[in-house]
Amino acid sequence: MTHRKIRPALFCLLILSFGTTGFCAKSVSPGTARTSTTTAKADFPEPTLAEVRYGEHERHVLDFWKADSETPTPLAFVIHGGGWQGGSKERVSRFVDIERLLAAGISVAAINYRYVSHATDAGIEPPVKLPLYDAALALQFIRSKASEWHIDKTRIGAAGGSAGACSSLWLAYHDDLADPESPDLIARESTRLQCAAVIGAQTTLDPKQMKEWTPNSRYGGHAFGKRNFQQFLSERDSILPWIAEYSPYALVTPDDPPVCLLYSTPPALGQVQKDPTHTANFGVKLQEKCDSLGVPCEFVYTAGVKTRHTMASDFLIKILKAQVQPKTRDAPPAQAKNEVVPRPNVLFIAIDDLRPELGCYGADHIKSPNIDKLASQGVLFNRAYCQAPHCGPSRASLLTGVHTIRHGLVMSPEEIAPEALTLPDAFRKAGHYTVGNGKIFHQREDAAEQSWSEPPFSLVNGEEGNNHLTFHEEESADFILAKNNRGPFYEAPDVPDSTYIDGQTCDKVIKDMQRLAKRGKPFFLACGFVRPHLPFYAPKKYWDMYDRDEIEPAYNRYKPKNAPESLRGSGEFGSYHDRNIQYNSTEFHRIARHGYYACVSYADALVGRLLAELDKLALVDNTIVVLWGDHGWNLGEHNYWSKHNLLHNSTHAPLIISAPGFKQNVKTDGLVEFVDIYPTLCELVGIEPPKHLEGKSMVPLLREPGQFGKRAAFTKWRDGLVVTTRDFTYTEYDNKERMLFDRRKDPEENVNVAEAAEYQETVKALSKLLSEGWKRIQEPSE
Repeated sequence: MTHRKIRPALFCLLILSFGTTGFCAKSVSPGTARTSTTTAKADFPEPTLAEVRYGEHERHVLDFWKADSETPTPLAFVIHGGGWQGGSKERVSRFVDIERLLAAGISVAAINYRYVSHATDAGIEPPVKLPLYDAALALQFIRSKASEWHIDKTRIGAAGGSAGACSSLWLAYHDDLADPESPDLIARESTRLQCAAVIGAQTTLDPKQMKEWTPNSRYGGHAFGKRNFQQFLSERDSILPWIAEYSPYALVTPDDPPVCLLYSTPPALGQVQKDPTHTANFGVKLQEKCDSLGVPCEFVYTAGVKTRHTMASDFLIKILKAQVQPKTRDAPPAQAKNEVVPRPNVLFIAIDDLRPELGCYGADHIKSPNIDKLASQGVLFNRAYCQAPHCGPSRASLLTGVHTIRHGLVMSPEEIAPEALTLPDAFRKAGHYTVGNGKIFHQREDAAEQSWSEPPFSLVNGEEGNNHLTFHEEESADFILAKNNRGPFYEAPDVPDSTYIDGQTCDKVIKDMQRLAKRGKPFFLACGFVRPHLPFYAPKKYWDMYDRDEIEPAYNRYKPKNAPESLRGSGEFGSYHDRNIQYNSTEFHRIARHGYYACVSYADALVGRLLAELDKLALVDNTIVVLWGDHGWNLGEHNYWSKHNLLHNSTHAPLIISAPGFKQNVKTDGLVEFVDIYPTLCELVGIEPPKHLEGKSMVPLLREPGQFGKRAAFTKWRDGLVVTTRDFTYTEYDNKERMLFDRRKDPEENVNVAEAAEYQETVKALSKLLSEGWKRIQEPSE
């Protein structure tokens, strides 16, 4: 599918192009069925509705066979062949096995359409436009009848032969022709397909390509008003825009649906063919392009018309009747017993430096109503831990499903495990359309193009450089740090949300959501917000939600008792101007906490916009929403700020999963790691998890939140390793220093008890657990 602007008036032009085509405008109105003038063929049953009008021309008719089903059925949409110069829907049995489809619970529609001669008479250029847009119009008309005809409009696959096959591929790969603003309800319907199974298709209408693939090619000139192939070839350059618009090969892009290409003989590229118009050379070249783009494409050559039309039907059945509901997933209560559940979408929300200090986590002083609402619609994880307290390695670990130590990600966060299939890439390969916006991967090098179905959108590490540091308050210019030209660590300008890049990212995600909702294809939509990452820049209205005088600094502004020298803080604040406020003073604590809170509320408001749009587009019932912070954050506790150490505040992070059919408004204390997110999403949507994954699915906790979860979580930062259990956090450094915190008695980790006599058995057991755990993690995947 290419992305080009579609003119809404085009359908009107095509429908009203009377010319000398002999319209029957006054005889039968669109939607009216009448008795077929032909006797039903012996090889297929009589249609349920015959000669149904979908337009005003005498060729604007279709036949419809309704499958017997208590629930809305998928539909096979059949387009006859004949070079767009002849042919009829009466030949439907050459392209599909109607009885086979009906027995599988799939309804069938076969259409007639206007020929290129009608277009020539009406002065429409290129002539092929008319039959192709007639097919699109018929598809829209059928979708408008979905309720009346008991059809599931989201599960429609096309079939056809020769020119009808080319038309089917054109619909499969073309932009949606729906016009949502049209007063005509039919024109508002989508033209997108879930699949196509075609016989003898011409996959390109480019004469140069045809000649290169098959030297004796002679097809296609009539589609563009050319007398013969030689004229077509010689005038090719002058009509290239037309060729690009109407040639399936030119239109295919990564988000397109699966197709099956059937031919009667094997391909022989570069060789003269007995039937160059229907040569398998067309199919093998389209399959090559589809493979390069990750678009599913089956290519089969086999003798026998009966065999091919049976295989086409079986492909439609396989795709349109696929049971995509995961075996282990609870069926949503609202689903009928035998109803097929479409594969779920995923809205994947990452919030940088977000610690679990939110209303839903018990922090009543934080204004986070939208994240709190999401938590009420799903499962909140009280004990979720990152694999590294730093953006790059934490995200790389989560998105590849491997622990940070395996591939040196802690020291080289831009190096994702080379053999690891990323989470979005796994979804892309499984048929989801994957879109990345904002900060998902930390490094540009990490955001490999193969992870996304289209180039990712990010202003964080894009052409503007680190423009997330750009300030918008006039007085910020008075505080520029000479060593790196960065501004102050906070500002509160009175500006709209979209002034900062998080607001712009939110705008982009909403547009993507609207676009993806029309496709009828599952999507994986990722949205990464930068705030509350430093600097604390947020519109003034979010600062106004808090009274700074009421913000209390951390009570434990001291290093933990008995803490080793290896425990250090982060120097991140030093990369911003301090506005001449003394670091770690009470004033500094209040301002910094105020800024963090304001940024959290800013991010929360943007999350609210996403959730509202999801609801507006009626996507809630079939969309999994995952919200996570990439690690924890220190807000002045122990006089530490930011992340970059192995204290609990750095490694503990928020995680919320809302999945249709699972528990709502519950919390789990089950221990989980961020490497568990990847296999969890695979199980929720029915994707076979890659073998390299080191995490464990959290679906059991989504079903039964009272379970314990994992025995331990493992985190690494620089020269330290930490293991977190239900009751303890235990850390070992390379220099043999160690920390143990008994979180039952000391949840704020104020006293290191690693050397206390009464804890030596605990230290011994946790040291063994840590050693064995990391050893197991470092072993190569099988």
